[in-house]
Amino acid sequence: VWVLDRETGERKQYHPEFADARFPAWGPGGGAILFRGSRNGGVHWNESADWYTTDGRGEAKATGAFAFLRKTGLAVHDSRVCWAENQILFSGRSGHSVNLWSLPVEGREARITGAVRALTTVTETESSPWPVGRNAVVYAHRRAFSHILRIPLKNGQPERAEQVTLEEALDTRPSISAD
Repeated sequence: VWVLDRETGERKQYHPEFADARFPAWGPGGGAILFRGSRNGGVHWNESADWYTTDGRGEAKATGAFAFLRKTGLAVHDSRVCWAENQILFSGRSGHSVNLWSLPVEGREARITGAVRALTTVTETESSPWPVGRNAVVYAHRRAFSHILRIPLKNGQPERAEQVTLEEALDTRPSISAD
């Protein structure tokens, strides 16, 4: 995590001891930074990841959020987060979709104060939330449909593919009866 002084151009790295540190977000009031980090640089670095808070002067403090969220069956998506007032807005995977979530927190160390709450529930990918005022959130929304297609054969040669499924859903693992 790097901080740049816009006037002087001076750059300062916070916590170079982390093998991975990404997606920094200023906390409310600008006195602290929340970032996704892992001290483990091995193959399974993501298993030891968590959100950390820092003021840039002392030790980075783990929030414990990733372990808390794993217990609910939720995996944090690898994208930008936002620390807004008393909540962390983030993208998380539950089942086959990536949705927006809110985790209530308090203080400069972002202590968890309640249950995680789904902000969206569609079956697509939603990421990079950012609050607009107190009552709205903008975010990236990606639609990716996987449909089943049929390729007719005429005299053993493939013809133009035809889409069999039409609804906006994820269709996978087609099967067909032998008759």
